[in-house]
Amino acid sequence: MTELISRMAAVTYFIVGGLAVIALAGQNTSTSNQDTAAIERQQQIESLVAQLGSRSFAERRLATERLVTFGLDAQDALRKAIESADYEVRIRGEMALRRIRQQQRFRLISKLTEGGDANQLNLPGWSEFVTLVGDSSETRSLFGDMLAEEWAFLDEVFFAKNTSLPKLLTERCEQLTHQRRQFGAGYSAGNLTTLLFVSVAQDTEGQPLPGELIRLMFDNEFRAAVNGGPHRAALMKLLGKLVSSDFDMPTSWASTRLILAMQYDVPEGVELAKQIASQNDSSPTILQWALLAIGKLGKQEDLLVLTQKLTDETVVGMPRNRRNAGFSTQIRDVALACLVQRSGESLKDYGLRQAIADPNAFLRLTTIGFASDEEREQAIKRWQQRHTSD
Repeated sequence: MTELISRMAAVTYFIVGGLAVIALAGQNTSTSNQDTAAIERQQQIESLVAQLGSRSFAERRLATERLVTFGLDAQDALRKAIESADYEVRIRGEMALRRIRQQQRFRLISKLTEGGDANQLNLPGWSEFVTLVGDSSETRSLFGDMLAEEWAFLDEVFFAKNTSLPKLLTERCEQLTHQRRQFGAGYSAGNLTTLLFVSVAQDTEGQPLPGELIRLMFDNEFRAAVNGGPHRAALMKLLGKLVSSDFDMPTSWASTRLILAMQYDVPEGVELAKQIASQNDSSPTILQWALLAIGKLGKQEDLLVLTQKLTDETVVGMPRNRRNAGFSTQIRDVALACLVQRSGESLKDYGLRQAIADPNAFLRLTTIGFASDEEREQAIKRWQQRHTSD
């Protein structure tokens, strides 16, 4: 009996062992087949890349189309093609790679938002975006929204680089505006954030932003995204960069940045305002906006700029009130109104009976002023007497 059991165990051992050997051989064969297929696939890709430089237009076009069908497997070869000394290979390699990446964009976006190595994904604009707002789960989520809405636009801006940025921005703004008018489609946070980001990250060739983009930044969709959306922190950083961009810009653009700063409480607006106030040749029109920005956004020590402007008799405009032809506004009126409003005292106590507070712009400029120099000087003297020791 014992001998029978031993023989059965031996048979079982050989059967199991044999099956294991067969299974292992099958796995090795499968792996070998897969390796062979991958090698052949890569060889096909490399052959097609070489054909991008063919003398035959038809062959070049066919190679481009076939490379696109290989999807992300062709990425590495196409990236090498973009560095080629052959013009046709470079251009068609870039074209094929852009088409592949656009087809695969949602897969790439998922990898980004799930915490993948973003540097390996080669996303259009990602490195510039990280430099401006940082790399976190929140900023990845926001950039994912931007890519989902504006992949083609970002690709054109950061990878194609063959069209002037002001032109691209204008065209994209016009497209979004047209879609809204024709189809009633609203702007998403991804749309508007992309336009803002590109305006900050890329060279605008010394030109202010397109008027249509400025209007979009005051739309309800953008206001909601900045004031209460999940991406407020990143949007505030972008707005801060925009507001503090090169100061050597047209007067209209400087005032627009100040108004944006006050609209969204962007602290960087204070430095812009102080620089404008320190320049002797600043336009009175832009200077009054600068004083409002300091009044609303400045720290206590910044208010010294307002105090210094209490002697500036430059006339901003007159008359401002049809019911009183003598009503006019001087720079010192605006400075005084800002100081009073900031102190919490009553504007009427200083003779600024028509002045109206504004939640966005601090005060309404058209309501600031006096009917005579006598009233003006009395009001300023009253302020100085009350606050000499401040």
